[in-house]
Amino acid sequence: MTSNKEDYLKAIYHLSEENGRASTQDIARRLGVAPASVSEMLSRLTQEGLLNYEPYKGSALTEKGRQTCEAIIRVHELWEVFLVNYLDYSWSEAHEEADRLEHASSQRLAERLDLFLQQPEYCPHGALIPRPEYDDPGSRPASLTRLRLIQMQPGQTARILQVEEEPALLDYLQARGIRIGAVVRLEAVEAYEGPLTLRLDGGRQLQISQKAAGQIWVSPLTT
Repeated sequence: MTSNKEDYLKAIYHLSEENGRASTQDIARRLGVAPASVSEMLSRLTQEGLLNYEPYKGSALTEKGRQTCEAIIRVHELWEVFLVNYLDYSWSEAHEEADRLEHASSQRLAERLDLFLQQPEYCPHGALIPRPEYDDPGSRPASLTRLRLIQMQPGQTARILQVEEEPALLDYLQARGIRIGAVVRLEAVEAYEGPLTLRLDGGRQLQISQKAAGQIWVSPLTT
């Protein structure tokens, strides 16, 4: 499979997680290509049995497409773990490097990398690394109650679980000291879509935009 097709499958996979199905316009925006190019590729992927496409409703991966895509994502996220933990890459640097490495990794290399890393459950920015055994929901790690940081109320405390995989966002959050597992308290939200003021578990305060807060998943903590 070409790297271009793999990129389309990943885009559809992530957009479908967020919206149920992936529209042609959303795929075009995510990949930075023309809608006409997207339509042509959707037709190819549908013919190969990787995609269900309905005009005006959008696209969703078939079971074959999902399994193919999750194998690609697994390799990508394993490389992210390696690059961050062993080579001191930033989140965004690791994401961009893993985009290249995922296309050049054989199944043997991916399996040995997984064993070397001791089969990690999560990527550096908190996403569950997909595995075939997770097709059985009972085999997945226990899930926590999740909501987006933007949905919290002032005075509420939560633990950061995951941030969306967007390079500009990853840089933005790392520059502010946001890390997976950190406990944050929402102190205030400024009016007219102003920034959110957070207090980290060490006592430091910082502000983040509402857009960024909508791309961070947290688990509320009882006090």
